[in-house]
Amino acid sequence: MIIEAILIGFLLGFFRNGRLNNFADMRFKGSILIILSFFVYISPFALQIMQIDMPMPQILPFAAGMIAMAVALVNHEKGGVKLIMFGGAINLLIMGMNHFRMPVPISRMVDSGMASLAESVGAGSVINYMDMANANSLAPYLGKIIVMPAWYPLNRLISVGDIIMSIGIILLVQGEMMMFSSKRGAMVTFQYHMNK
Repeated sequence: MIIEAILIGFLLGFFRNGRLNNFADMRFKGSILIILSFFVYISPFALQIMQIDMPMPQILPFAAGMIAMAVALVNHEKGGVKLIMFGGAINLLIMGMNHFRMPVPISRMVDSGMASLAESVGAGSVINYMDMANANSLAPYLGKIIVMPAWYPLNRLISVGDIIMSIGIILLVQGEMMMFSSKRGAMVTFQYHMNK
């Protein structure tokens, strides 16, 4: 849901007269760690392509999530980041309770046109997913319990944590776009009082 959240944030910022130029001046502490997190996340798939065996490769996407959480923590003062942290913590919790894999509902995936992915998950060949039927008792509440219909073009497996994170991303994006407008409004008010 990250792409959808970013787009919604842009739209809200645009309709509230925010500025895209603000992102050029955006300061995010630990931004190098975001790049590191991305490469750690994709590294198991690179190892598969190179046919390199690694015990418990699913721990790498989990570690990537932990790195991303650290970045969020040092930027907690920004609008929406606390929600991103909360949603991320929920996802990491349920993964940590299930051998570092995210539980998904295989039967509903088949009904929604994802039979091939469901078969791969059932066979254990998807590194970061597992069958919800074999997961912890919290999985039906905190796993990827929402399956979008076949016509939906983006990520179709969604968890409660994903939804909370997405709300945080929306607030962060539109908040950054509005920052210039807010500062500018404050400056105009200040100058007005000075002139009086």
